[in-house]
Amino acid sequence: MHTAARSAALALLLLAAPLVPAQSLFFGEAVPQTDTRYGTARALSQLATNGRDFFLFWATDTKLRVTRLVDGQNRAGRPILGGKVVAFDVVWTGTHFLVAGEELDVQGYHHIRGRLLNGNGEPMGAPFPIVTHARTPRLAFDGGRVLMTYGSDTELSSVVLRPDGVLSTDPRQQVISSPAPVDSAVAAGGTGFVAAAATPTSLRVMLIRPNGDLADSVQFAGGLVELRRVAAASNGTDVLVAWTNGSGSVWWVLVRPNGTVSSPASLYPSAGATDVAVVWNGTKWVLSTIREGEIHTASLDGLTSVEPARAHDTSPVSLASLNGRTLAAWRGTGASQPVVVRDLAVPKALREAAFAAADQTIHTTAWSHEAALIVWSEVRDGKRTVHAGVRAADGGWQEQRIGTTEDVLLASSDGANFLVVKKESDGWSALTLSGSAEILASTPRVRSFTPTGITWDGSGWVVIGIAGDGTQIFAARVMPWGAVSAPVLIEQREGTRRLENPRIVSGAGGFLAVWQSTNFSVCFPPCDGYESVLHGTRLTATLQRADPATIEIAPNLAVSPDVYWDGTRFQLFWLDGGALETRSLRPDEGGSGTTRIAGAQIDTGKLRATLTPFGTAITSNDGEVLLLRRNELVQRYTLGNPNSPDGLVNLGPDVAYVQAHLRDEMPYHGASRIFLTTGGVNARDTMPLPPQDVRAAMTDGGKLMVLQWAPPLDSVNGYRVEYRVDDGAWNEFDEWFDAGTTWVSIQPWLDDVKYQFRVRAWSDTGVSEYSRPATVRLLGRRRAMR
Repeated sequence: MHTAARSAALALLLLAAPLVPAQSLFFGEAVPQTDTRYGTARALSQLATNGRDFFLFWATDTKLRVTRLVDGQNRAGRPILGGKVVAFDVVWTGTHFLVAGEELDVQGYHHIRGRLLNGNGEPMGAPFPIVTHARTPRLAFDGGRVLMTYGSDTELSSVVLRPDGVLSTDPRQQVISSPAPVDSAVAAGGTGFVAAAATPTSLRVMLIRPNGDLADSVQFAGGLVELRRVAAASNGTDVLVAWTNGSGSVWWVLVRPNGTVSSPASLYPSAGATDVAVVWNGTKWVLSTIREGEIHTASLDGLTSVEPARAHDTSPVSLASLNGRTLAAWRGTGASQPVVVRDLAVPKALREAAFAAADQTIHTTAWSHEAALIVWSEVRDGKRTVHAGVRAADGGWQEQRIGTTEDVLLASSDGANFLVVKKESDGWSALTLSGSAEILASTPRVRSFTPTGITWDGSGWVVIGIAGDGTQIFAARVMPWGAVSAPVLIEQREGTRRLENPRIVSGAGGFLAVWQSTNFSVCFPPCDGYESVLHGTRLTATLQRADPATIEIAPNLAVSPDVYWDGTRFQLFWLDGGALETRSLRPDEGGSGTTRIAGAQIDTGKLRATLTPFGTAITSNDGEVLLLRRNELVQRYTLGNPNSPDGLVNLGPDVAYVQAHLRDEMPYHGASRIFLTTGGVNARDTMPLPPQDVRAAMTDGGKLMVLQWAPPLDSVNGYRVEYRVDDGAWNEFDEWFDAGTTWVSIQPWLDDVKYQFRVRAWSDTGVSEYSRPATVRLLGRRRAMR
């Protein structure tokens, strides 16, 4: 929370300002605030080729991306499909890639969407729907048509597509196998397609005509039970189908152009296999399996094998061949389980290949007299880290790593420094941070309660929270040097009621604590048995109760309370059925009745109330800011995305809205980044111009690159510098440069490549266009194959 002095100053500003409904805030564009770090990602991966280059397609929980593989370079993946992609497939049609991905929407339904990519892996147009309520797409191209098989809860179906992913004029959408398969595969061969469906008790191999008609099928059962994974590949005429069964044995059959299917043959040794992939390398079949924590690869004739490598037991494996080279991709071991790519012709040539910017998740915010604190976490290389950054009112930014696996619950300021409360595995601790985010002090671990509210009273912070299963409310004082007082009991539940969401604020030499008292009962006929009453009590400076009885603040169905001190009284806000309500309490036990704010319906229970120089700002993790003055809604601003943590802070004479956004454009490549949007009474309509005269050159005998630029005419907060190698994706340096910086030295990390750099400026209005790229060619011996 804010200090009592700041609250009083803000209250005076509000009283002095005329109540003009048209006095709205003007917000600039959302500006990326934090540094951008890149790392490996755990992903579902698949290799593909366009006849010239290898590509890795890989899906995380949030995006499907593609990376063109270049030896010796770590390249960030380009996002091509959004949402939660749980399965996908890709084919090269001779002119472009067709990608089909199974996406899980917010209602829990599965749909297959497609997208076209050119030969460089760049999207051609927007994503488009292919089939709704469908799963696990599998694609094959016969030179003129694409056959897509897909599953549902009960069956496997097929449909014929044009090369551009559009249903053909005679789509032949039909069921080709039932019950629903555990896994399936499809390949083009001979005069049509071959599909394979593995059910828990059998494997069915199906011959499909070019128009999608089912021509014939062969089913294998008996000892082939508990089938797990199936793969199929073509050499242009024959199709090889391979699969694993419940014991981890690998079996295969060969389908000839005339439709004959060979008898199943077993691959030895293959016990314990959990996945299988197969490819024709131009001269022979190559087959890979994952078993007992290793990937094993060999030619089907047994004449060639590759030394095993470490692999995660649950990893899928993918193979692709081009011009005599065969690559394998799978998920490695360790904490990050990164996607590993291997050239099978090069012993032990393993490289991690799924790279992206780290996803960021906001935890909490706070503000001092002249700066705002943002606390967030991010994950890269399988490791989670917690960061704190301080944005100054003059535009400066400094950030530090302050933890690893902890969650951050609360933050507050004493007017200059900040306190950050972190949740540990068995309690909580707190860090005192300076105005530059440096750690000044830390507390011992506290295990007696879980904090939910915090305030500063002029000498220390007071933290309030829940103990047990909602049975007690405690508060404790935290001093700037790290000392923590013994917890003080504030409230104890009665009967079966639970105590929830306690908040606390300092004012008039004491405190006000508020909380929910809830109860849930089963009632007949079916009804809403949830009850929540807001209670509170005034506390002395020593955290002792000043009220003889608990104050009932709001009746049933009041949830998510928040409170601040405006210099003369405590102002409370809460939600009642989504309606925003408020009342005030004075230190002398007076106050107002309940007021419902007209037009202020809120669809979430994450309410926060902030006193600003412009009125009361309400945020609730729904991408909106509600500005109130004298209990009336003045303006409603849509600044972010719904259902995502957000916050609003005072920033000098202005305010700033903070939220993480998924951004597909470079240099974020589909990652979630924390953005800051600044607002004030002056319109922000002058976008910064890009830096000028951007130049790059070699120095120090070719050991160092120097990038220089000239600042734009208008004032800016700072600069971001991006780079790329050859024709790769643009990435951002893990550093921001303040307004006084106009050059940077960079040590080259690859030989015989072309480096390009570009710079953009940012201010509270937004981000400038990019400068002209500056190029440096580094000649010499290249350290890796291409």
